[in-house]
Parts: sequence; structure tokens; C-alpha cells
Amino acid sequence: MEPIHPRMLIWTLIILATSGVPLASAAGTGTFTISDAAALVGQNGMTTLAFDTSWEPPASDIWLTIRYDPTIIRYEGTRFTAGGTASATRTQAGTVLVQLVDTAGCTGAARSP
Repeated sequence: MEPIHPRMLIWTLIILATSGVPLASAAGTGTFTISDAAALVGQNGMTTLAFDTSWEPPASDIWLTIRYDPTIIRYEGTRFTAGGTASATRTQAGTVLVQLVDTAGCTGAARSP
């Protein structure tokens, strides 16, 4: 079998793109909010990460990078109360990577303190 000539590949991609064949598509919006945490110096504070989406089709996973000022806040851990598999990892001072995976799809509303 002969390999595909680069010009043939380019023309094939142009035809697919102009014929309205979507490579991938999704619709809807999403809002992520983090509540204020009230704590005095030396006390533990807790905040809530919430999302409300109308994604169609639902996302199977969400990755969020949350940044904060490490001279003011010390990250100690995360507890999830909603969703499927979830993890939060401090990747460096002032940055936490939050990963949510839900095989049923991440859509609707959820909260996690």
C-alpha cells in the first residue's frame, strides 16, 4: 500500500472542514465560585468550591488550578462531599490542582467544602 501524499491529506482536511463535519463540539456554560473563608490568624478556615453548569454533553472530568497568596494562606488539605473520583494536590506554594472525574458526566450543580 502506498503512503498518502501530503497534498491529498491537506485537501481531505479542507473538504471535511468546509463540509460542516465537526471534529468536536460542546455547548453550554459553567460557573465556578469559591466562598469567602472567615478565620482569625492561627485558626483553620474552610471555603467551598461550587460549580453550576449546563454543559451538553456533560464533561467527564474537570481540572482546575486554584492560586492563592501563600504568605497569607496555608493549604492543609481538601475534603470532597460531591461527585465521583476527586483529588486536590498542592503542586507548588500558592497553587492547588483540583481534579474531578465522574463517569456519569460533570454537569448540573455541585459543592465541595
